[in-house]
Amino acid sequence: MSKFRTKLEHAQAQRAGSVAVVLAVLAAQAASAQERIPAPALPCARVAGIVHAEGAAILSTGPYTYDRIVRDQGFCETESTAAPAFVPSVDNPQCFAGYRCRQTNRGENRAD
Repeated sequence: MSKFRTKLEHAQAQRAGSVAVVLAVLAAQAASAQERIPAPALPCARVAGIVHAEGAAILSTGPYTYDRIVRDQGFCETESTAAPAFVPSVDNPQCFAGYRCRQTNRGENRAD
C-alpha cells in the first residue's frame, strides 16, 4: 500500500523533493562564491579590518585585478608561505592589508 492516496499527491511530493535539491545546490554555490571587496574605494583601516575579521578576503585592487589576502599563515595551503600584501586604498596607496599566500619552492623545479 502506497503512502500517497492519489497520483497528484505523489507528483507533488516528487516536485517538492526536486525543488529541495535545486535549492540546496544553489545555496552551496552561493556560499562558495566570495564577494570581491573594492579596496581602492575603502579606507585602509577598513580593508585591513575586513581581512582580519574574515580571515581571508578577495580584494579588488583595480578595475580588472584582484587577489586573495589572508590574515595569517594559517589561511595558506601547506606548501605555501605568507608574504606581506600591500594594496591601494582610498587613503593609502600602499595599505598593508594582510598577506598573500605564495607557493614554496623547495628546488624541485630547478633545471640543472
